[in-house]
This record gives sequence, structure tokens and C-alpha cells, in this order.
Amino acid sequence: MKREIIIELKNLNILLDMRFEKFKRKHTNNMPIIKGIILKYIFENKGKEIFQKDIEEEFSIKKSRLSKILSSMEEDELISREPVKEDARLKKIMIGDKAKTLNENVLKSKKEIEDILLKDIDEKDLEIFFNVVDKIVENLKEDIQEGIK
Repeated sequence: MKREIIIELKNLNILLDMRFEKFKRKHTNNMPIIKGIILKYIFENKGKEIFQKDIEEEFSIKKSRLSKILSSMEEDELISREPVKEDARLKKIMIGDKAKTLNENVLKSKKEIEDILLKDIDEKDLEIFFNVVDKIVENLKEDIQEGIK
């Protein structure tokens, strides 16, 4: 039977979701993974001003969905949104104290998960994998853009 990429990607997604659920229960008090990904992005861009639009573009998340996620993160005291002097409509995203503690746990667990994922995979195979993933993402983004027109 010929393997189908869509089935393999779905199976991979299911397995990753299962692993992330285990991680969430252990380290993040069951925080949704998307919040962790957003926090990671903010931490990695610490010296820059981060706005909702930056996160939308980085992760291809719709404005309405991201707005709900960010509001929930504010309620959880993981972030705050503060107006910018030049334009009060713009709100930069700031890291909250709870997020700093959580980030330490996330970094430890990220390493653990990546070690599991990369076990017995050499650098050349990993490079090929990333090239293929990049092309798949590019193809999907093109298709989505064509559907919008």
C-alpha cells in the first residue's frame, strides 16, 4: 500500500498532540500549547516591541482567534497589553511574572521532547525533513492565498 502524506501528517499530529498533553499536565497546569508557543516567541524577541500583528504573521493565526488567546493569557497573568505612546490603538505585549517561571519549565521540557523526536535521526535526514516541511508550508500558504482572492 502506498503511503499518503496527508495520512502520515495526521498520524504525526496525533502523536505529537498526545506527547504535548503529557507535557502540559506535568509542567504547565494544562495550559494550551498555543499559549506556550506564543510565550516562547515573546521571550525569544525580548528586546523588541511585540504586537498582536507580529504573532498573527509569525504563526498564521487569524486575528479574531489570536485576540481571544491573548485575552485569556492576560486573565492568566501571563502577559499584559500596554498602549504605545505614538499610537494608543497599538498595544505592545509584555511578559507577566507567571510567564517567567513557566518559561523555565517549558525550556526544560522542550529539550526533553526534542531529544525524543530526534533520537536516531542524523543531521542530513533532519535537513531534508526541514526542506520538505518548508516546501509543504509554502505550498499550503500559496493555496490559501489563492482561495482568498
